[in-house]
Amino acid sequence: MKLPSTNVTIAFSITANILKQYRVKHAARVLCLAFTFLLCGAAVSDGEQKYIRRADVAFDLENYKLALELYQKALEVNPKSLKANYKAGYCYMELHEPKKAKVYFKRAFDITPTFSDYLITLYLAEAHHQDYEFEEARKYYQQEMARTPRTDKPYIQFLQKRIDECAAGAILVNRPSVAEVVNLGASINTSFSDYIPVFLPGDSTMLFTTRYRHPDKNGLLTDDEKLKYARHGAKGWEETATEFGHFESKAGHGLVNIGPRGKRLYTFHNSKGLHVSELVQNTWTEPQQLGYPFNEGQLNVSIFITPDGKYAFFSSNRAGGIGGLDLYVTARQQDGAWGPALNLGPNVNTAFDDDAPFVDPVTHTLYFSSLGHNNMGGFDIFSSKLENGGWGAAQNLGYPINSTHDDLYFVLNRNRTSAFFASNRAGGFGGKDIYQVLFPSH
Repeated sequence: MKLPSTNVTIAFSITANILKQYRVKHAARVLCLAFTFLLCGAAVSDGEQKYIRRADVAFDLENYKLALELYQKALEVNPKSLKANYKAGYCYMELHEPKKAKVYFKRAFDITPTFSDYLITLYLAEAHHQDYEFEEARKYYQQEMARTPRTDKPYIQFLQKRIDECAAGAILVNRPSVAEVVNLGASINTSFSDYIPVFLPGDSTMLFTTRYRHPDKNGLLTDDEKLKYARHGAKGWEETATEFGHFESKAGHGLVNIGPRGKRLYTFHNSKGLHVSELVQNTWTEPQQLGYPFNEGQLNVSIFITPDGKYAFFSSNRAGGIGGLDLYVTARQQDGAWGPALNLGPNVNTAFDDDAPFVDPVTHTLYFSSLGHNNMGGFDIFSSKLENGGWGAAQNLGYPINSTHDDLYFVLNRNRTSAFFASNRAGGFGGKDIYQVLFPSH
């Protein structure tokens, strides 16, 4: 967004997915320049500055836990440190603790109202939004909109989207709960991101991906994805999930889905799109890039093959879509090749990202995640029924399945008594966690 008194574009990383829709680039490092302006000429003690310098190093390396500890040390020296209060709030948002984040953002807001006009109003709104305080969040979003020049249309559209999410959230959280949602616990989830649950035939073994963050040789944080599995028995999940060693050499590939009979693994490579590996004599082949009609456009992220192998649903940002990632379907032809890709249309796809398809062939229901529709924040999970040859209007699965954070990768078990998905909502072990949905018995 263009700030009224600068030519600098900024974005808060928590909202990066939606900000990208308006081409607002994430450039948190620019905030340091803003603070240099604000702190210029101000008296800062040596003790405070020592902690802030060390905290800034950890912050730049995205080590938010260490950075938070050091900013709090600086606040012990000077409770009215603008920078330490702001950065502590930012760290808490990155650690998915909005309740604590809003305390520090409010302190920064109160310290320097002029500064709050430029940045903190948005961040306060985000923190209240993620803490389900929709009316308070809406107030701050509207304050931010009121001071934004009318010429900055992309940012105004972004703020209006946030206000609409608050309105949807206020309705959804007050509806009767449709299910119970439970975290799968420490046997599955780690302090890193754990996501994309898929099940081998029989539903007793779950495959999923863990994304590890670690410093590279230059000290910068980098991501590695590892495929893991866990078995479920009479006493529940195994105590510790195990790395899926058969797939360990496929560097750069993250799990997307598994074929109907458990003989094919579908993966996503960040620069090469969707791939498939086949199980041959207990060994997985090297991933092969999927051909037509897949992997057109810059991003082709998710895929789901129906149990009968006749249809493939996938996400793509190819030309001709409605906006962002759209969902498409292709049918297998008599010669075994896949036919043309058909866009699922405006009842499913929106101007925002629509991703992570899962289809229940018995009820003819598509489940997917979207940043659009009547969304309460982040990705929400929706359903759409196939009726009279077309997809019906998307229905939000509601709270507590959906949250004000990202909720993705929904899958049903065979008996439709339970479901699983991933979310980075507050209260988890770290990053994204895998959750189970327990539907009431009838």
